[in-house]
Amino acid sequence: MTELEQVVSETVVVDTHEHLRSEADYVERGPDVLRDIFGHYVQDDLVVAGATPEAARRISDSTDPDVAGRWGGVAQAWQMCRHTGYGEAARIIAEQAYGMKEITLPAIEAAAEKNREMRQPGQRRKILRERAKLDSTQIDSFMWRARLDESGKDFFLYDLSIMQLFQGNFDPVEFGAEVNMEITDLDALREAIGKLYDQSPLAIAAKSQHAYRRTLAWRECGDDEAGPLLKKLRGLPKGEELLPAERIRLGDWCGARAVEKAVAHDLPIKIHTGYYAGFGRFEP
Repeated sequence: MTELEQVVSETVVVDTHEHLRSEADYVERGPDVLRDIFGHYVQDDLVVAGATPEAARRISDSTDPDVAGRWGGVAQAWQMCRHTGYGEAARIIAEQAYGMKEITLPAIEAAAEKNREMRQPGQRRKILRERAKLDSTQIDSFMWRARLDESGKDFFLYDLSIMQLFQGNFDPVEFGAEVNMEITDLDALREAIGKLYDQSPLAIAAKSQHAYRRTLAWRECGDDEAGPLLKKLRGLPKGEELLPAERIRLGDWCGARAVEKAVAHDLPIKIHTGYYAGFGRFEP
């Protein structure tokens, strides 16, 4: 190991972008070995490399006991994408967590006991602290409000998700139920956004990944324009959406209110503009 490699490996960092599940979920419901290694963006690489979308989805389904079948569906594609960035991440997990020099079916099956050892209370935090050298990790659970993980109050920190507001395509009834009020008009929506922050004292930042669903360009949207859009959204049958342009404009209004409340609560705002997950899709 070079001096530079040693410094990098020993440097403690703060992980600001995660979607980790709760400790209880991790311990009680997975991941198994295959999900642990392949349960991330490498699944998209597998599809591009020739696996079917179903096979790529199945590889991380810990409830499916057919390990051989799950691995067989992606084994050939894995050989074609093992050297991508996400493929390298999978290889590092396999080697450092499970001691695999190569990812093969016998190695996967032999790693099951190691997986059970790691999925014990407190082990996830220990691995992340001691082996990954994380000071703490900041989690976006895609929920309106952050929920405290009792397994590490000072380690598993949470973002308040404002993505749906920026997208302008949330369910007013669902959002209202979350903050215990009915969203009937813009004044009520403004109050609901304020309550979202008031009821999320555990949040250490507000975060949005709306670039997946709309442009990052923002324009001022007044109440006179946003009001009718909210009224239309409230009247749509469940499952239907505003037109793309309407969704963006309502998102402009809601996003501005979400940012105002973040400033009032002295919370940093995170806007995800990094790697684009997925493949072959486009949103206007």
